[in-house]
Amino acid sequence: MTSDVSAYIPPSPIDPRVRPEWSMHLVMDVALGTSVQSILDAHELQHHQFEAICQNPQFVMQVGELRKALEKEGATFRLKCQLQADHYLVKVHEMIMSEDTDQKVVTRLIEDVVRWGGLDVPKQVGDGGMGGFSITIDLGGRAETRGITIEGTTP
Repeated sequence: MTSDVSAYIPPSPIDPRVRPEWSMHLVMDVALGTSVQSILDAHELQHHQFEAICQNPQFVMQVGELRKALEKEGATFRLKCQLQADHYLVKVHEMIMSEDTDQKVVTRLIEDVVRWGGLDVPKQVGDGGMGGFSITIDLGGRAETRGITIEGTTP
């Protein structure tokens, strides 16, 4: 009896409604100290699900960061927009996946999501990423101000 590993491939959580386990709205509710019962009702969670989310280090970090921001700035217009944008991502996903949506609109939505996620910004040299180099062009000048060249290979 042989086992075919490729026989089971878990479904990819493409739909934003199934990932992550929480939304920015849940983070906001916890940061504001909303009652547990209200949170359970509003987010359609069971108590054990909510407890598991509250023990997730990423969730705890998001709540902490949001509490600091609220203490510093209050509920700013930008924060309110971020909450709405988080909610609208579900609609954007539905539009992209719909066969009825014009392909130009789909392309634009995908480009926007990539831009919003910061995935369109190229990595800067020296930011800890792979590789990188710099070029210095000597346009002449005094010989005593010239640098030295060190050549070598990277491991």
